[in-house]
Amino acid sequence: WWPWALGALGVALILLGLRWLAAHLPDHGVAQLVLPGSGGGGRLLVDARAVAEAAADALEGSPGVRSAKGVLERDRGQLVARLTATVEREADLESLARAADAVSAQLRTVLGRDDVRGSVQLTVAQRRGSLPRVH
Repeated sequence: WWPWALGALGVALILLGLRWLAAHLPDHGVAQLVLPGSGGGGRLLVDARAVAEAAADALEGSPGVRSAKGVLERDRGQLVARLTATVEREADLESLARAADAVSAQLRTVLGRDDVRGSVQLTVAQRRGSLPRVH
């Protein structure tokens, strides 16, 4: 009966370990946000994923940005808009910083919430690509 008991204990430990891992996976984002103006008569909700994607699209329209992705998530009790952009090697960092600031400000204005923090991460494209001549 020892092999059966040890086998059952092993399976129980594996299941317990998998449950622990699942409980400690990071949250992948906020699905909906409550907008200002919500009250007893109802709640105004916005699709947070669509807002983050729109912010990423706005950043992607900046010169030198090859692609961008966005997500709204809670990080240590704060609402953070994380934008990740892949930029060309020749891109002007000053104009990219201004574009990132403008997109972050627009995001706060659109949501009407002052508690949104912005985080923009720029990565340089691995392969040299051609920048569009006209934007």
